Amino acid sequence: MTKEQFGTSTAIYNRLFYNSRGQFSEIREGTTYTGPTDTGWDRGAIINHYSNNCWGLCGGNDNTTAMADNNLKKQKVYIPNGDTFAQFYEYDSPNRLQSASH
Repeated sequence: MTKEQFGTSTAIYNRLFYNSRGQFSEIREGTTYTGPTDTGWDRGAIINHYSNNCWGLCGGNDNTTAMADNNLKKQKVYIPNGDTFAQFYEYDSPNRLQSASH
């Protein structure tokens, strides 16, 4: 599913994006929808960072070497005209979650 329209008085479109590895990378909420590549987020966004080299969809780059990490490293929550929040995750060598902070 690339979009979902909520039945509010102002149409809100929920858009989900996955990176080239199939990992859930972005949730974007907006009042417009121009097609499957529309990344508008005038109502908010949650962006997952699986790499220290790039974030979310990695700028549309399908090069998996830029995203060598499998684990979620950071998750950022964007609120329009408001604050941005971030959560950080660390793992041990067998890839078990060791800590989470914000």
